[in-house]
Amino acid sequence: MCDARRPGYDYPLGDLIDFHCHILPGIDDGAKDINVSWAMIDASVRQGIQAVCFTPHFYADRDDPEKFFQRRDKAFIDLKRSVPTVFPVMACGAEIHYFEGIAAMEQLMRMRITGTDLLLIEMPFRRWTDRCVADIVEINSRKGVQVFLAHIERYLRHSTPEMLSHMRSQGVLIQSNADFVIDRSTRSRALRMLYDGEIDILASDSHNLRSRPQNLRDAYDVIDEELGEDFSEALRVRGRLLVRNILPAG
Repeated sequence: MCDARRPGYDYPLGDLIDFHCHILPGIDDGAKDINVSWAMIDASVRQGIQAVCFTPHFYADRDDPEKFFQRRDKAFIDLKRSVPTVFPVMACGAEIHYFEGIAAMEQLMRMRITGTDLLLIEMPFRRWTDRCVADIVEINSRKGVQVFLAHIERYLRHSTPEMLSHMRSQGVLIQSNADFVIDRSTRSRALRMLYDGEIDILASDSHNLRSRPQNLRDAYDVIDEELGEDFSEALRVRGRLLVRNILPAG
């Protein structure tokens, strides 16, 4: 059983949005149970996160969409009931691994983060094809859909600058994990991509409390120092605009 703690209860409401994380209990390779989920939410709020978008993995070759929704929604409801506080805002979506035929998937719209147009897609970890890129652009062209690609740094070697440029020109958004900014071995490239407008969204992609923890604030601290607080604030504002319909008014 969970204890009587109140995650975030004594902390001021922050202004960061975590667009990609694996905090739902027992649903994928993220939080193993509700106590870990609770601790991860607590860590999120301590870092100034205002809204958390739960994005459990969905693999079409392993799972039936309806069964996925049932498991996800049950985990979401159980977690919300266990957290006796009104913040952070919690919304549910999915991290859909790209597959041939994704554009024809009947349940695709239901994979969006609730209350938003945002649809998170994980691209293939192999050489991208023109068909793959065309599918993403086609999905993004639909009314009520805003595609954003998960952790772009993980497959830069699988794409080409031309492919990424084409998708960005068609309105597809690019997400980077906080680690890309924090890690000194990749920081320079991450900051350059941010400065050049090649990254639109930051997220934690957190899975647990130790090896892949909540670290979004650390990434923003680096951006504050290296690119300036005005740049960092513009990134924050962009994030809040993307989820404005689920944030409290005012």
